Amino acid sequence: MSFLNRQAAAIKNSWQPESIGELDRHISSGGGMFTHTGLFVSEQSSLNHIEVLKCARVRAEVRGCLETKVYRWTNTARTRKEEARDHPLFYLLNVAENDETDAQSYIERQELFLSLWGNDGSIITRNTSRNKNITSIDQLSWWDVRVDRDRETGKLAYKYRDRGKWEPIPTEKMFHINTMALDGVNGLSFIGMARESVSQGIALTTFANKFFSNGMHTNMVLETAGVLTETGRANMRTAMAELKTGLEHSWEPFILEEGAKWSTIPMNFVDAQFIDILKLNKLDIDGLFRVPPPMVGNSYQGLTYNNIEQLSLDFVLFSLLPCVTRFETMSNWKLLSRQEFDAGYFVKTNLDTLLRADSKTRGEYFKNKVQNGAASPNDWRIADGENPIDHPSGDEHYANGNFRTLPQICANDIKTNNQTGGDGNNATE
Repeated sequence: MSFLNRQAAAIKNSWQPESIGELDRHISSGGGMFTHTGLFVSEQSSLNHIEVLKCARVRAEVRGCLETKVYRWTNTARTRKEEARDHPLFYLLNVAENDETDAQSYIERQELFLSLWGNDGSIITRNTSRNKNITSIDQLSWWDVRVDRDRETGKLAYKYRDRGKWEPIPTEKMFHINTMALDGVNGLSFIGMARESVSQGIALTTFANKFFSNGMHTNMVLETAGVLTETGRANMRTAMAELKTGLEHSWEPFILEEGAKWSTIPMNFVDAQFIDILKLNKLDIDGLFRVPPPMVGNSYQGLTYNNIEQLSLDFVLFSLLPCVTRFETMSNWKLLSRQEFDAGYFVKTNLDTLLRADSKTRGEYFKNKVQNGAASPNDWRIADGENPIDHPSGDEHYANGNFRTLPQICANDIKTNNQTGGDGNNATE
């Protein structure tokens, strides 16, 4: 038994939930459990399944590439905005959350916790001056965090395990983001809920590795002509224990005594549908994380370039966007004061960053914006990281000459009607 399984067995034998509710929280949002394969699976150990690792890595690294900034509305109608670079939160979200963690690493770790545990927590530190500006956002390991409700007040109560002792965390200092939650607070751990599927994938991989390490043999049988004595059985067991296994010893001879015959119980991977089960398990994990199979190196029949393009769009819309909006909403609530929010400050993540590596799509995107007057040439150049044109024409907005506003069309029709003396029925001829 491995060290992890010994530790898991100790936990299994010693840990007893105080209530059914505590057991539900343990299963769905934090603690590892034994599965029907006999394996102990937790959020951390699930990363031993390569499909879980691939999906979690894609989600974390892609989210880490997105720019998050603080903006402020510049007019009362809230139709014009600008970057609020003078706001203390701008540096924390765009460069570094604290003295040890840069913004990209912070978001990557946050996405890992959300993908695996369904929750992420950080402690908000403010200065002691009158303005109470945030000076750092320090991320916590979610397995060391507890969240419940105070029995007397009914309010949320956070605790953090610091050097073996549980310390309370004031609610106003806790920056907690969760996924879907049955109680509205504790996000569901999708790994915990799908523990059996993860365990199946790990078991399939372990079985395949064991199969090759045993010289591509499964169960082995020794046949004898007569009944062995107790001494003969003991000698045979000793000989079998001394038999070297593994690929490097696959072809070494083995001496059998007393007319014994060696035979194996064959297992055909095709008949056992091993490959099909492994493929289905991968697709299950991909679906759990809502990551398109091509993004983690998997393919299936009927996959084309157009399919991949659509799947990439689906990944942004249905996988990344919910996480991004959760972060934005919680940031506007917890990281900005009510006075700052009412004054027009808000946090926004730029999903257009994902077009940075796709020059063709990015070019078509800005081409349409410039041709339809939605952006100027300088807007395009600045977005591409180039210096703007040092001429007033670079800030001009252009539009196709065939486009006209409705008042222009009506004015032109009236003018044509007056010139021809008609009733307007042939004004467009």
